[in-house]
Amino acid sequence: MILGDADTGEILFSRDSRRHLPIASLSKLMSYLLLCEAAERGEISFSDEVTITAESELISRSADGMIAMTAGSSVPMQELIEAMLLASSNEAAASLAAHTAGSTEAFVERMNARAQELGLYTSRPSCRTRCARWTCSGSAPIC
Repeated sequence: MILGDADTGEILFSRDSRRHLPIASLSKLMSYLLLCEAAERGEISFSDEVTITAESELISRSADGMIAMTAGSSVPMQELIEAMLLASSNEAAASLAAHTAGSTEAFVERMNARAQELGLYTSRPSCRTRCARWTCSGSAPIC
């Protein structure tokens, strides 16, 4: 945990700042950042229909599932974004990733590259399909 002054960059308090913790919400925000940037480049549109992936269906049926999804069905991108950001839906994030980058793995590579560009060197977003998780782990300077 780190508490700092945003204006000066001064660290005011630090405890276990190098300990890696799951930070799923940050991965959802990074996903949204990449979606916005892809939309700005014209690669996707927020009005797209997104095909639900088999991976998303598996996640939806797991203990981590938030929303029932069926592979091959089509859902408006805006609905999946809301599910990802508001309900922290891993299954929505996985289908959005595949729609944007072709696969969740390719999307995670983009997330890792973008995190480094932003100076989040200790952050390593990952999509661990077997565990049905869409999370990243990291420590300072993220906190």
